[in-house]
Amino acid sequence: MPVSADRTREDAARHRLDRHPPMLSAHTADSEVQWAGRRADPVRFAWTVILVSFACFCLLAVLITAVSVFTYRNATMRGELLLQSTIGTVYLHNGGRADAVAVTSPVSEINRGSRLVTQREATQGVLGLFRSRTTGGMLNSVQISSDTILDILKVERPLFPGNGADHLVDLVLPKGQIRVVTLMPEGQSIRMQVKTPHGSVQLHEGVFRLSVGNRQTEVVAINGEVAGHSRNGATFRLGEGQRLTFEHNRISEPVPDIGSEILTDGRFEAPVDENWSHAVVASDIPPPTMERVQEDGRWVIRFHRAVGDNAHNQFELRQSVDRNVSLHESLYLRLTVRINYQSLPGAGVLSSEFPVRVEIGYTDIYGQERAWGHGFYYREPIAGFWIENGEQIPQSTWFAYESPDLFNLLALNPPETITYVRIHASGHDYTSYVGEVSLTAH
Repeated sequence: MPVSADRTREDAARHRLDRHPPMLSAHTADSEVQWAGRRADPVRFAWTVILVSFACFCLLAVLITAVSVFTYRNATMRGELLLQSTIGTVYLHNGGRADAVAVTSPVSEINRGSRLVTQREATQGVLGLFRSRTTGGMLNSVQISSDTILDILKVERPLFPGNGADHLVDLVLPKGQIRVVTLMPEGQSIRMQVKTPHGSVQLHEGVFRLSVGNRQTEVVAINGEVAGHSRNGATFRLGEGQRLTFEHNRISEPVPDIGSEILTDGRFEAPVDENWSHAVVASDIPPPTMERVQEDGRWVIRFHRAVGDNAHNQFELRQSVDRNVSLHESLYLRLTVRINYQSLPGAGVLSSEFPVRVEIGYTDIYGQERAWGHGFYYREPIAGFWIENGEQIPQSTWFAYESPDLFNLLALNPPETITYVRIHASGHDYTSYVGEVSLTAH
């Protein structure tokens, strides 16, 4: 019987397979060997998986921790700002806009790149920086004088309080004059950079004055220290009570700015009764209180009354001086002040009830007993009632005051002998602070 063609082909194929068996690929062979090894030693394979997984976990833990620590230490948020016109009108170019807005009431929505401008006539504004988490007031202030331009580049605070990072402020002062008060609570710090056409200065905690003219910048460290550099890179340091000027390529030597101090312990570092006497005016009513307290890392005086009876009262600190100043050329009063609350508008109906007022008693060159004083308030006065020798300041914000040269101001009856300095708070209810009182003759 004949063999079919299909059967013949099957036999031929079987014969070829017997002579040439199929070869496994190298990859297939290796895989089978590995799988056989795993089946032969499953414990070692399991430990390998566990160790590799643990190493990956440790790496992720380290990376997550490092990122978290970096974020905690360096993350920042926008710092609070509050701009107020205290004399005249300050103009705000918000966010660098060409059109200016007259600041007639407090403004807190101020963007990066904003410009503040004051006119040549008597104008003064206060830019508060960083709101206190405890009192609600502004921790720092930049006081802007007449004919001044100030640009705000950056105001940032740490996102996480207590991480030890600095509060950061970058400003540009193309022209004019500012006074800076940077007084941070314990455990917090600030780093403020102010650029001028002639260089840059770094400010930390303290009270400072910067003046920019056409040719040079003047820096005065009233309290605290300053570091900086000129445009050509030359560096300088300025100690407390010193001043210097710098140009593009020249820096003057620091010189003393404190003059001859007339007061004793104007910083209240010793118990108050050692250098100051006090008196209270409160007839048959609960009296006000005075205490020496630490605020923002320094000693200050706190005047306080909260009764709500609308009764006049006063607390006075006085230091007898008896100092002849006739051979000096200039006389300046400086102090820092903060008013958290006052119940009376302005300074009362007679311009005599300031929450804080300082007064200098003196004998003039004609032998007459005289006095000059300056008061502070934040509430608007009642319409029709004037304010004499006083100025409005922002509420709950440290304000650095520096008088004009008192010899020029009192030129008609110039002082010959300073007899006393008096600091007092009066009105109905109030909470006010005074620190760093200085009367210097140059």
